[in-house]
Amino acid sequence: MANDNTSVLDPLATTTFPEERTLALAHMEPTMRRALKLYFALDARLARQVAQAREPMLGQIRLAWWRDQLKLPAAERAQGDQVLDAVEVMWGADASALLALVDGWEELLGEAPLTAAAISQFAAGRAQPLAAFIQQTEKETLVDQVMRTGKRWALVDFAWKTSEPVEHETALGLARQIESTVILPRSLRGIQVLDRLACHSLKTETPLLTGRSAAFVALRVGLIGR
Repeated sequence: MANDNTSVLDPLATTTFPEERTLALAHMEPTMRRALKLYFALDARLARQVAQAREPMLGQIRLAWWRDQLKLPAAERAQGDQVLDAVEVMWGADASALLALVDGWEELLGEAPLTAAAISQFAAGRAQPLAAFIQQTEKETLVDQVMRTGKRWALVDFAWKTSEPVEHETALGLARQIESTVILPRSLRGIQVLDRLACHSLKTETPLLTGRSAAFVALRVGLIGR
C-alpha cells in the first residue's frame, strides 16, 4: 500500500466525508490515513452509482468499469477521474484489494427487499479491503477480527441508510450476530473507532454518531482504543 507522503499533493484534499469517517481518518495511523481516505471516497462513489441506477443492468455496467480499471496497471487506467487518479498514489500495488468493494456494492443491485445473504455479502465486500491495513507480521491473527469489525460497521451504516424497513431490520440483525472483537493495534485505531460507533448504534438503536454519548465513545476510543 502506498505510504502517506506529504510531499505528494493529496488528490482528494477537498473531499468531505460523514463525521464518523472524518473521525476515523483523524485517528488512523498517519502512514495509512490517505489510503483509508481513498477507500472512503471510492465507497461513496460506488454508493452513489448504485443508488442512481434506474435498472440493475446500468448499475452493473458502471461497476464493471471500476472493476476493469482497478485490474489494469496504473499507466493503462483512464485519466481524469478524481478518485481513480488517486488510486495509484494512495494504494499503489495493493489496488486489487479494492475489487472486493466493487463486488460488495453489486450485491445491492438485486430486487428489493434484499435478502439476508445479499446484505451479508455486501458487508463482507466492504470489509475485505480493510484487511489491507494490517501489518504483514500481524496478518494471521488479525484478519478475522478486522473482517468482523468491518462487517459490523458496514451493516449498521447500511441499516440507517436504506429506505426499506425489512432491509433495515435484517442488516441490524446480522450486525448483532457478529462476535465482539478485541482491541485492535494502534495502527488500526481509525477502524476501531468505526466499530465502536457501530456497537454504540446497535445499543442505542440510533444512527452512527448520534448524540453526545456517541461522540464520547469516538473520543474515548480514539484516545485509548476502547
